[in-house]
Amino acid sequence: MDGRDQIQEVKDRLDIVSVVQEYVPTLKKTGRNHFGLCPFHQEKSPSFSVNPELRLYKCFGCGEGGDVINFIQKIENLDFPRALEIAAKKAGVKIERKLSPRDKKIREEKQKLIEANTIAAKFFKYILFEHSTGEEARKYVRSRKLKRKQVEDFMLGFAPDGF
Repeated sequence: MDGRDQIQEVKDRLDIVSVVQEYVPTLKKTGRNHFGLCPFHQEKSPSFSVNPELRLYKCFGCGEGGDVINFIQKIENLDFPRALEIAAKKAGVKIERKLSPRDKKIREEKQKLIEANTIAAKFFKYILFEHSTGEEARKYVRSRKLKRKQVEDFMLGFAPDGF
């Protein structure tokens, strides 16, 4: 299945009315469409329409319109890949990404950097909490009334002078 097929599957599985109602609870069915106040601009009377048959939305006030993924993208202020990821999760669809050799290399390099930083963070945490060199830093942490969990949550540590 290629990327376009996966995107279409997400669109097919999602009920655009249900997704829009998460953000526009005032949406009411009138004939074939659902109408409500547009979430993209201020208005007093409903001009925002959702068509479940066409799986599209349109605001006749501000002109905004599109499909369910576009709606998520616009309402959450996201780029398309992140909006697709959220839509796929709502739809229960696993998006399979085929990476180019260049992208695979970039991902591997990024993973190595993450691993190196994780090791460094663990080392500095050890110095802060366990090693005698970190005693002054521990006193400082206590003086700031920080709890150990807070220090760990923010991945704080202590780097002594020198190598």
